[in-house]
Amino acid sequence: DIYSTNAFESSLMPTNLSGNEFLSVNNELQRKKKDHKKLKKLKEEKAKKKKDKKSKCKERTEHHEKLLHKTEKMHKEIPKDPTLRDEEQQQLVNKDLLKRLKKEKKKKYKQVCHDFFQREHLD
Repeated sequence: DIYSTNAFESSLMPTNLSGNEFLSVNNELQRKKKDHKKLKKLKEEKAKKKKDKKSKCKERTEHHEKLLHKTEKMHKEIPKDPTLRDEEQQQLVNKDLLKRLKKEKKKKYKQVCHDFFQREHLD
């Protein structure tokens, strides 16, 4: 007697199977089980990758928030002009100062790079 493990197997197996028929059906079932295991493994790997991607994204946003916090501190450290009474105007002045500092830094960097490459070509 053949005891099937589930309804799918029992629906495939008639009661009067010869030896070769039984082996072919059994091989087919084994192949389907292997395919099912592979698909399950792929789904688990995909879910793991998705989870890793989410955690990396979360780390990036946390890092970005830390940087924003640092820039807020920098805003506070810039000395306030006593003639300005309004906080919004002071914030605008702080933003302008930061923009100007960034532009100056960028100009200096470009100039240093330019000078370096000119020296390289002269040598």
